[in-house]
Amino acid sequence: MDVAGFEARAAEAEQRLKALEAAVAAGAGAGPSSTLGVDSGVVEELNKDNARLRYQVKHLIRSLEAEEHARAEETGALQAEVARLQYQVKHLVRSLENEEAKNAADA
Repeated sequence: MDVAGFEARAAEAEQRLKALEAAVAAGAGAGPSSTLGVDSGVVEELNKDNARLRYQVKHLIRSLEAEEHARAEETGALQAEVARLQYQVKHLVRSLENEEAKNAADA
């Protein structure tokens, strides 16, 4: 999955988490759930969803960090390869120029 997909999933999870936290906070600030007309099972389920979403957000963040690290390593390897190839080209051009100069001197 690409970074944009992870970011979209993380954003969605964070929105759901905020909504659940707001629902739990509203229930906690108003008194016992029985006076709110909210079943304690619903509150428990919201707390479980909250914990699950927090875990998903943490997992997505770790996945993004791992992918960024892998891309940084790949970029470093590619830069080293480019430098190596540039070095080879430089020496090949120098060798070619030397051969052309020898051929011109012999002619």
